[in-house]
Amino acid sequence: MKKFLNTLALIVMVIMLVSTLSVSADSDGILKNKVLYSWDFSSEEQTTSDSSLTDIPILNGSAEYSADNQNVKLNATSGAGMTVNLSTPVSYETSENVINIEFDANLGSIDKQYFTYEIKSGESNLIECSFMPYNKSTAVGYLKVDGVDIIEDTDDTNVNKQLINYISSAKGDGMTAVVTHFRNEINLADRSVTVYITSGSKLGTFMGSFDTSEYNSITGLNINITKNSTSRYTYIDNVKITQYQRVAPPDPSELVSDIITNADGDTTTVDTSKMVYGDTIKTFLVTTAKDGKLVKQYTTDADDSVNVDSKNAEDIEILPIYTYDNLAESAFNTENGVTLDGTFEDGRYNFSFQKSNGTLTDIYVNDYMVGNNIEQTGKGRGTPKGSLYSVNDIKIEGGSINISTRRDEYNGRTYPNAPISTVTINKVPQILERKTKITLMGDSLVCDYYGGRRESDLGSNQTGWGQQLGNFIDKDKYEILNLANSGHYAKILYETATGGAIYNSQVGDIVIYQCGYNDYKRSSKEEMVEYMTKMVQDAKNAGVRMIFVTPPATCDPEDWLDHTAEDYKNTSYTYPVRFGETVIETAKNLDVEYIDLSKYSYDYLTLLYGSDITEAGELYIQNLGVKDYIHLSYAGAMKWASYIAQTLFDENCIDSINTDFSYKVTDTQNNEIECKVTESKDDSFDRYLISADDENINVRIMAHTEGNVYVCLYSENGKLQNVQSVKGNENVQTVTLPISHESGAYIKMFD
Repeated sequence: MKKFLNTLALIVMVIMLVSTLSVSADSDGILKNKVLYSWDFSSEEQTTSDSSLTDIPILNGSAEYSADNQNVKLNATSGAGMTVNLSTPVSYETSENVINIEFDANLGSIDKQYFTYEIKSGESNLIECSFMPYNKSTAVGYLKVDGVDIIEDTDDTNVNKQLINYISSAKGDGMTAVVTHFRNEINLADRSVTVYITSGSKLGTFMGSFDTSEYNSITGLNINITKNSTSRYTYIDNVKITQYQRVAPPDPSELVSDIITNADGDTTTVDTSKMVYGDTIKTFLVTTAKDGKLVKQYTTDADDSVNVDSKNAEDIEILPIYTYDNLAESAFNTENGVTLDGTFEDGRYNFSFQKSNGTLTDIYVNDYMVGNNIEQTGKGRGTPKGSLYSVNDIKIEGGSINISTRRDEYNGRTYPNAPISTVTINKVPQILERKTKITLMGDSLVCDYYGGRRESDLGSNQTGWGQQLGNFIDKDKYEILNLANSGHYAKILYETATGGAIYNSQVGDIVIYQCGYNDYKRSSKEEMVEYMTKMVQDAKNAGVRMIFVTPPATCDPEDWLDHTAEDYKNTSYTYPVRFGETVIETAKNLDVEYIDLSKYSYDYLTLLYGSDITEAGELYIQNLGVKDYIHLSYAGAMKWASYIAQTLFDENCIDSINTDFSYKVTDTQNNEIECKVTESKDDSFDRYLISADDENINVRIMAHTEGNVYVCLYSENGKLQNVQSVKGNENVQTVTLPISHESGAYIKMFD
């Protein structure tokens, strides 16, 4: 059911300052990007096989509508394509009337199968693009404007390779590939064309021009794939044709920056003609909700009305998305950074930053850190070439937004060549219940790593436990921001990350800080306590809950020496670990909570690999650590994150965890490493390891297990066969039971 709502009576109206308008109105009206044609293929009625029709996608060959995916499926076994012929060609009056033709493609790839599209002007092709998604050196691709190639082969790379550098494809069904977006920007007056190809963080930009005067309008579009004996399906979606046109401006006093209204049926048409406008507002964020919970969220073109998919929803909110994609790269090498055009209401905003290169950097908004050590890489990871970094729920006050990139180390601050090519910003939707924010601070054992996973999860794919924590926590209730940074310690984190962590939190939010490891190496016990105290004072003043974490045990080669019992305290493979006891003492003195990851990690590692650091170290780097004997592998980070999440829940710091997620891997010693959380608030599944040989069943019991442990062997029919008990102490203990000669047996353990 579609129903047009008079939103002026229903919306939450926010009057904006005139300076919000980045496009000036004149007697001819304002310039807005108008949607002329749009097909999202939400129904089969948006396609036809009748080649005589206009203004509707015509499917030819073996192309067909996919009801499952709500898009067009191209099957190459007999060749397939889609054509759009326009009944009224899109022409122009001035150079302002830029035309955009864009579409999404999920590309399947196979040898000798080409993907091609053409944008037509009369009987001629203004733009022609063809490539083979399958990466083969002999493939011949082209991108032409007015029949002239605008890309040429180089000594190292042919045209086909240059094009597929910016797409994503799958050697299978195309729906498993990341979407590739094609946008063709055409200025018929200036006789120029810019082709944008984007997929994930990859962006290719290709420019061309034409001299002939015959191209006065755009008349259609062809998309097809060539015939192939074996097809890997390609899919087309979200075809749009837009043009910048002058329209009458709304009264500035009527402009709004947020529309909230009620849903009415599966589809609700919302009047957005009074939404703020400008060069930076090209899209809207559409959010639907029920009882404060998200139903659906997506983006759509900025237009005077929006057909909202409101199925199963009660409330609708539409917000402008501000996109800044022409930022001066040189400005990010300076202390001042970039101040964005426009006036922003006080409130909370979500940000996405597309970096232009892989240079390490921290990101600040209005002098408060929102991203730490972006582009950090590690063992088993690729080299980042410019990541997309997103952060939510950032507080903005004073009407302006300044963005800067910095690099803070223990030896000072620099302003690296780490430019940001695109920033997108939107206000946080009001119809959703706010998530409690959990901000993490710490060192390289906590921080995020970039570059993807290239090697084994055991002994490689370096990861911080903070990067894995979100797997085990209810993401519908909690928002995690990781501001940890490699090499940092209490003093430098207080001077850099703590201000942003507290400023962007609200009463009841949580800050979790792991400290001790680098304080031991680069600072002092006294200085660590001083800055822990300052952090707690700032957090308490803001009503924020502070939780400290002791550092996890590692096998740092610096500690591969003979130590006396006293000397061995505060090394990496012992308990306590590197100032861990001071972290606990300080937390108690400041009356804040703490999590003793040192104790748990040391007990768990000795359970698996023994207490000798040299022997354990060689096993650590094959499994839960990486080759430097310190940092965590993907599996190791997952294990410590599961413990942190479980403890937060057990100690009532959070009230909702993700019990559906589980990660298992078998290490080189045939131990099953299981990472999960449970609502039973019982970690006994984690305190025992069971193995068997031909004669016996062996149960290893973690050090520092409290109370008596009973290991009971039962027959298959439930008859008790044997029972052994030990009293938990500071050492790993093993209980051995002879294997029953009956057909089956099982073990129960009680403590």
